[in-house]
Amino acid sequence: MYEGESILAYHSNYSDFARQCSDEERSYFVFCGVRNPLDNAASLYVKFLNDQNKAYSEERWRLEKAGDVSKRRVALYKYLKNVDSSFDAFLCKFYDFRNFPYTSNSDINARFCNDIIRFESMEDDFEKILNQLGITKKRPLPRRNPTGSKEYFLKYYENKQTRKMAVRIFGPAMEEWGYSFPDVWNAGKCDMIAQTRYSAMKKFRYLYARHFMAGAFRHAYLLRNLLE
Repeated sequence: MYEGESILAYHSNYSDFARQCSDEERSYFVFCGVRNPLDNAASLYVKFLNDQNKAYSEERWRLEKAGDVSKRRVALYKYLKNVDSSFDAFLCKFYDFRNFPYTSNSDINARFCNDIIRFESMEDDFEKILNQLGITKKRPLPRRNPTGSKEYFLKYYENKQTRKMAVRIFGPAMEEWGYSFPDVWNAGKCDMIAQTRYSAMKKFRYLYARHFMAGAFRHAYLLRNLLE
């Protein structure tokens, strides 16, 4: 519709593009998306519960078969299905893994971007970028892969234990991207230790994505199945 061409996999990072682009393509206008981490976590939780697109129950989605589902994710799906399906259990096992702070692809791609699209204002932000580039908008953005049966995301954070865990996991990223916790949470600002750990994790994620998820070590499935 906009005369684009699909060249990379879904949710690829800028480093994947830079590895194979021409000098002319390297000068292209680049933008990426960002989403409230609390909302993103709630959506992923529901996708685990629903086994959306059979991603966790069918072998064809596994890393070893050129998919993006690790054995760690399959194990979490089985745990939620057979042992404890609570949101607290999901947060603890998926995001509080090794006590690392939350990071996302936005953290490692933003430095290469000319602009950002927020999930919460995606339609308007996309139109603003089209206007910057002198491109006429041809239709509203289509909605793909919606999370079925999901409630408003803050409903998943109704008890104090969940909120405390969420502040610890998502706090630095929330501050980085200009999101805030509800006032009633009394979250406060992240301390220096939390910010330092977040900064270190962003660097680790960038190196890991560049060399393991799409680089020379992308077939190191033993490690990838433990971490992804």
